[in-house]
Amino acid sequence: MACITRPVVAVLPAAGKGERFKSATPKQFSLINGQPLILYTLKSLQRIKWVQKIYVAISESWFNFVENLISQNKLSKVELVQGGDTRHESIKKCVFAIHAKTELDASEDDQMKGSPIVIVHDAVRPFVDEETYSNVAKAAEKYQV
Repeated sequence: MACITRPVVAVLPAAGKGERFKSATPKQFSLINGQPLILYTLKSLQRIKWVQKIYVAISESWFNFVENLISQNKLSKVELVQGGDTRHESIKKCVFAIHAKTELDASEDDQMKGSPIVIVHDAVRPFVDEETYSNVAKAAEKYQV
């Protein structure tokens, strides 16, 4: 990825109940080929070197499950955040967590210096490629958003 001077982090709102999915298990935790759907998205983002962190908003009832998933799959970039009652509230909580982390790390970690570019992505959409994420980050950098 060229010309990005700010750190890039991803936000995955995944605290939803999946009511439209009509299943006891929320869509993001439904198994696809033996793995929870969210795991495919997390692994995809984990592989992108220029994405420094992945903030995932999770409901309290699924927190332990996702902690175990992260540990078992060595997803070192993932930070869990208590999700909100709505998608908007979950994203807001992640942004607050990013701000707190950025403030903390500014003196210690050059990678997290400056206001990061935040890419918000659905946890249940694992097939976005690195080029698409890169184009979004470049546009955010160009238009200073």
